[in-house]
Amino acid sequence: MEFELPQKAQLQQAFADHIRRLCRERVKVLCYIGIVLVPLFGLLDHVLVPSSLFHFFLALRLGTAACLLVALFPLHRLFGERRPSLIGILTAVIVGGCISLMTRYLGGYESSYYAGLNLVLLSVGLIAPFSVKESSVTCGMVYGTYLLPVVLLDRIERVDVFVNNNFFLLGT
Repeated sequence: MEFELPQKAQLQQAFADHIRRLCRERVKVLCYIGIVLVPLFGLLDHVLVPSSLFHFFLALRLGTAACLLVALFPLHRLFGERRPSLIGILTAVIVGGCISLMTRYLGGYESSYYAGLNLVLLSVGLIAPFSVKESSVTCGMVYGTYLLPVVLLDRIERVDVFVNNNFFLLGT
């Protein structure tokens, strides 16, 4: 049974509205997860990070969690109702940028902290109902926070480590 054109347009609009509401709720969930997990991973910093960097990393983590908390406010306003994916993309890039900055201080491309980016990419991919374009933009921007500083600032001597880490990031 084929729907008539007006019915089809109404169904498409209803579906788009449903996805937008779902996206808004899922972005809230991602923010709450980040507010808890980003500082909680400070326990790993306590074990792995040189003591001279611990307080800096803690400030980065708390600042990132604060950004996620602030991102919740527009989600409760008209802008957040209309553009929840934009807020979701922004928050993913903020968290990814925080992790990428920490990798810079822990050896650049050789740092095992890059693995935190996999958690960001998986969280966004599995929880946020983004379009293919939105997911691609988000993943590309998060990956860019890691790759651009590596390419521009590092001298890649251990190609095996560089390829390994990027293989897993791209695979995620």
